[in-house]
Amino acid sequence: MAHVPGNYLVTLKGRSGLYAQRAVPKDLQARLGIKLWRRKAGNTASEARRFLPGFLAWTEELIEAERKGPRQLTKEEDILLARGRSPREIIEYWPQIEDEDIERVSRLPPVALIKTEELIEKAEKLKKPAAGTIREWRNCFQLLSDYRGSDYPLSTTKEEATGFRDHLLTTKKASTVKKVIRYLRSHWQLCIDEELISSNIWDGVIRHLKEDERVDKVFDYQIADEKSKKLSREKLQLYWLLRFTGLRIQEALGLMVDDIDLGSRLLTITDNEYRSVGDGIKNANSRRQVPISSSLVSWLEDLPSEGMLFPWSRSPSGRLNTPSFLRNHLGIAPHTLRHHVTTCLRDAGLNERVIGDLLGHAPSAGSMTSRYGTTTIQILREAVEKIY
Repeated sequence: MAHVPGNYLVTLKGRSGLYAQRAVPKDLQARLGIKLWRRKAGNTASEARRFLPGFLAWTEELIEAERKGPRQLTKEEDILLARGRSPREIIEYWPQIEDEDIERVSRLPPVALIKTEELIEKAEKLKKPAAGTIREWRNCFQLLSDYRGSDYPLSTTKEEATGFRDHLLTTKKASTVKKVIRYLRSHWQLCIDEELISSNIWDGVIRHLKEDERVDKVFDYQIADEKSKKLSREKLQLYWLLRFTGLRIQEALGLMVDDIDLGSRLLTITDNEYRSVGDGIKNANSRRQVPISSSLVSWLEDLPSEGMLFPWSRSPSGRLNTPSFLRNHLGIAPHTLRHHVTTCLRDAGLNERVIGDLLGHAPSAGSMTSRYGTTTIQILREAVEKIY
């Protein structure tokens, strides 16, 4: 079959780049439960044209395999595919559904036959999240799967969403329940954008859920500094590095000796063999240079000749494990030191753009001024000297 690339490449309102899309043949739409295949093809026309042949070959394989004869579906899968169909159509095409269930199934909204891992993979490709975020996603989906006894999350109904919230509240804090449901809601919104579903069952589920009053523990850096004196040299290096830079813990643990330039007094946060975006580097804005303050220089003078700065934090599987001494010996979480740096900079009157650039935050989507201009290294050098 000859294909003209331009017929399959489209732009979507509110989204960047080009998308490859192809209509599912009408005779297969009911069985597959979708009407359109769509994938991000690239940010430029040349990228999209290179992507397109593989996309078309993939859809051809799907069509050919389906027409040769689909695998035998489970009763659950049959019900998922039949949702939202007319009773007559259900009787004709979905024989595994019991007669007494046909009316009920016909009233359920249609849903794509997609498993949890497929949803997570789709979100990974589009959002490029950090490894920790992906673990959070899996935990949230596992909680939902355990509650429902099904690994097809998009089939969850509004009633089940509310019941899931109430179930979580029996064992978890309101703040944790909110976090779980917010993660799930973001996946449903992505599926709406990808035209897999038409509504978000999580909308309003936590609107009236009141969290317990949060009391933030004040970080007393003088007490922490005093306790730190009992730590080994290598642990002290990590403590002071976090204390005077505000690095995320995974950014600090992934540092190579070559990332530290004491001559120019700069740290470079970049990809290496142990980390990349989504795996130790949270987002593209995390790639940056951070000045080394005068308070930190002495702690970075005694370095290995090469390799990782903190090789002891790396597990046999290659994962960078957050060390326990910060909590166990100093009574603080690594992120507490990041908050401390932010507080110091705000107390010094620095604007949010400078703070965000130093900490590797993405510019605010709601502020035009936050997306234009640059913050010079000299301004950042002056900023880190404000950390006490």
